[in-house]
Amino acid sequence: RYATNTNLVFKDMTIIANTSDFYRGWKHSASETYDNCTINGQVATYGQTATFTGCEFNQDTNNYSVFVYNDNTVIEDCTFNCAGKAVKFYNEAASGSRVLKIEDCEFNTTVANKAAVNVDATKGADYVVLLSGTNTMDETFATKGIAKVDGTKGYVVETAQFNDDGKLIGGIKQALETLDGNEA
Repeated sequence: RYATNTNLVFKDMTIIANTSDFYRGWKHSASETYDNCTINGQVATYGQTATFTGCEFNQDTNNYSVFVYNDNTVIEDCTFNCAGKAVKFYNEAASGSRVLKIEDCEFNTTVANKAAVNVDATKGADYVVLLSGTNTMDETFATKGIAKVDGTKGYVVETAQFNDDGKLIGGIKQALETLDGNEA
């Protein structure tokens, strides 16, 4: 489904999404906003930006709850109820930078030994996962931590500062330069 240069807003609704296909979503949108939604299955984001606020994700198959394919995504105050996988952060671009900010989220799983967030940086772009606030996960995730990085340019930053507009202070370059070994 193409939504070229469109700002999409989903608010106070239940979304019945696909359970197995990575490439189902709104392609080429300017932005996607999900506010207080219940998402059953897997949603994929392809726009320039995506924001999930106060959402509940329910995925009972061995797949991700959200497949983040766009450049900048914020996931805040959300709950993930999944079968081992919550967020896949990936793009086929070989250059550029992508940022995923996760704040005050809860991760629950029924399958052991999976990462709550999988960063697939194998194509060559820079990927930054910013964790802020209180993010919790049940003990089933504990063996792999909040994020797993595949490839050489995936980074997890435990603390970061943002300006009033929610933009990363110092940009991605500063975040990469101030890493303190928090890759999991």
